[in-house]
Amino acid sequence: MKVRDDQDTTGTTPFKKVSLIDGLDFNSAYNFGDSTFRLQDLNAVFRTQVARKLSIIINGNFSFYQQDSLGRRINKYLWEQQNVRLSRLTAASLTMGYQFNPSQGAQKSVIKREAAPVNDPQLGLPQQINPYEDYVNFAIPWELNTAFTAAYVNQGPLPGRRAVPRRSPYTSASLNLNGSVKLTETLRFGFSTNYDFINQAPAFTRLDITKDLHCWQINGTWNPFGPTRGYFVTIAAKSALLQSLKLSRNRTFLNN
Repeated sequence: MKVRDDQDTTGTTPFKKVSLIDGLDFNSAYNFGDSTFRLQDLNAVFRTQVARKLSIIINGNFSFYQQDSLGRRINKYLWEQQNVRLSRLTAASLTMGYQFNPSQGAQKSVIKREAAPVNDPQLGLPQQINPYEDYVNFAIPWELNTAFTAAYVNQGPLPGRRAVPRRSPYTSASLNLNGSVKLTETLRFGFSTNYDFINQAPAFTRLDITKDLHCWQINGTWNPFGPTRGYFVTIAAKSALLQSLKLSRNRTFLNN
């Protein structure tokens, strides 16, 4: 969709394109080798962005088969019953994420940077504290990411106890916060926390700190509470030739 560009002062590009839907996918299948439930569930995914900062993802899973009084799926389609229906919702989820980052829209740094050393303790972590460090250029980099997730799952009968249905479908709602701030040129602090609205309690909290000592690097992680509470500290040489030169100290529920 095209809307008027208020930032255009020359009149050369009075309109700009705005995406209303980034993606709308439907997936299903028909299994000829299955003797009972040949028509597979329908999965639908909707993706969009609002103001290029708020991302919204909606996922739904639908079944085409009827259920008996115990909630078990039977080999009869929903449109074959008296109250005709096309499908039945079995699972759904909503994820909304917003990113606060002063570097958004800024020009990427043109400073040439060396490749990350092989022995960098931070290299390869699934969730880096500051993934924008090598791409932005501002005095005190920081970021804050928020994500709200809600889910609904119709679980059906209990596994191993097919005659005992669950009392109600499973629902969840949680808010996740994570971010980082570069306190100095060599010191960086990060955090991640999650709050469960169903149980009305924080699910986990993690604090991270990284100190660059030129040829060495110190990484520290602390989980103050929860089932995974503990800490992990690593002092390692950054040189790729000294991969085995490191000292680690940790204390978790496994060795407490």
